[in-house]
Amino acid sequence: MRPPRPEQAAAGGQGGQGGQGGGRARAGANLEVDVPWKYLNFFLEDDMRLAEIGREYRAGRMLTGEVKKELIGVRSRPLARAARPARAALLKRA
Repeated sequence: MRPPRPEQAAAGGQGGQGGQGGGRARAGANLEVDVPWKYLNFFLEDDMRLAEIGREYRAGRMLTGEVKKELIGVRSRPLARAARPARAALLKRA
């Protein structure tokens, strides 16, 4: 069994070329099946920002890649904060 290609990944974008059509999504995202959206719902604490992303993504004004970038940012900040004390301790020893 071969791994899925990116265009086969479980994202809810709907449209033409590559699932997102000519630079912008035509039909918007299906938030019921979109995995990045589900993760964003779990991790994003700003309800107003989440609602804004949902509106834009559903309407097709935001692409799957943009939602994934938002998710990466949301997940990266706590990891970076958690790593700071360890990094400071290592630098002190050097």
